[in-house]
Amino acid sequence: MGGEPFGMLEGGYAENCCADNKTYDAYHVVTAGPGPGAPGAVLDGVTIRGGYADGASPHQAGGGLLTNDSSPTIRHCIIECNAAGNGGGVAAFYGGAPTLAHCTIRYNWAVPSQKPSTSGTGGMSIYLSDAFVTDCTFYQNTALGDQPGALQVGQCNPVITRCTFEENEATTKGGAAAIWAGAVATSPLFTGCTFTQNRVLNTGGVGGGAVCVNIGSTPMFRDCTFTGNEAASYGGGVAVTGSASHAKLVQCSFIGNTAPSGGGLSVASGHATAVNCRFLGNQGLYGGGVFVQGGSRTGSATRSDMMHLPCAHHARPPPPDARCNSPSAYAAGTPYLDAPGAPAVYSFVPAGTVKLRPYSLLA
Repeated sequence: MGGEPFGMLEGGYAENCCADNKTYDAYHVVTAGPGPGAPGAVLDGVTIRGGYADGASPHQAGGGLLTNDSSPTIRHCIIECNAAGNGGGVAAFYGGAPTLAHCTIRYNWAVPSQKPSTSGTGGMSIYLSDAFVTDCTFYQNTALGDQPGALQVGQCNPVITRCTFEENEATTKGGAAAIWAGAVATSPLFTGCTFTQNRVLNTGGVGGGAVCVNIGSTPMFRDCTFTGNEAASYGGGVAVTGSASHAKLVQCSFIGNTAPSGGGLSVASGHATAVNCRFLGNQGLYGGGVFVQGGSRTGSATRSDMMHLPCAHHARPPPPDARCNSPSAYAAGTPYLDAPGAPAVYSFVPAGTVKLRPYSLLA
């Protein structure tokens, strides 16, 4: 069914969200698995609210919904006002391939739990589980510690399709999402997603106002849009960190994102490949469009790899619809502008590997 959910499952906890209710009645509002019966389970058209998973493992994750080695289908649901040590709204853990479709995951947050190593994601945490998340909205979820606001992906390969991430918040990395690999390769696929007005607050963090690509992960972003995201450190749109990390960006747009280093994209000791991408109207002290630090820039972007729109700091006047990436504070030593002015791409040291393939637009 579509439209608003017609039923409610409530765990009893809500603080400054939805209701003035501070009781602790359930670690998880809904659980699935482990066991053979979960693959055919379907939950359709309900609101899941008020879970508070602050216990010891496995009760430190998934305040609203916890799937554990199971593959249920959750559709047309609102998952709101839940809290957990990790995955305040949803945790998909340890196997299975759960499906979330046409769901709204909002107003969830992370709290301290009895598992000391847990520092949590507010919205959804996917760990060792190849989940499918389609046509979902992540709105105003909040992280704890060094985790992302809306979505964490660790050691698995979920498929995220046509999802919206808006106004989520983190302290140090991944206002909307953070991706990391460990013993298991991590190559999630994001297709047709939009990331809007997400932010990272801490100036000492690794950044990624929308997304942080971290610890050897190799995600693919196809036809995604990053608009108006902010980081107080690196990568207003996307921050890549870790020598083995590699973000692949195909036909993506970075518009009006802001960070001190790399308003659109920052790459620190990692790798990024951008194919047919646009970087427009981003702002940063070091590289309004792209900032690269560490490693070697050998074989990466050259001017012939990119198309430029003339902008205000070029010798030629801009066309009426042009919006420039703000200049860096440093004009010397960059090959990316053919006219006086500071660079839209700033390479600090010989820089990490950024490949801006033909027709990537840097304006």
